[in-house]
Amino acid sequence: MTPMSESPQAVQRKAFEGESPEQKALRALAWMTDQYLRSGDGLLDNLAMSSGELALEVLAEHGLVRWLDGGVRFANWTDEGRMLLARYE
Repeated sequence: MTPMSESPQAVQRKAFEGESPEQKALRALAWMTDQYLRSGDGLLDNLAMSSGELALEVLAEHGLVRWLDGGVRFANWTDEGRMLLARYE
């Protein structure tokens, strides 16, 4: 394949070059959280699932989401989190 016809996966792999395994995992977690826990108005809802709770907890520890209403169920993206999601789209 020439560079002009590289698959999206090949382009994405190049975009991740130089990232640590932890950075890659955090990016994947952020993308999955946005895909599966984001409601129509952009609010993140852990859906009362322990995996959703843990995902939001990890993202909050890294400053990517901000807990709402005392940090029980809902969160929203911080500016840093939105920047992470916007990279390599």
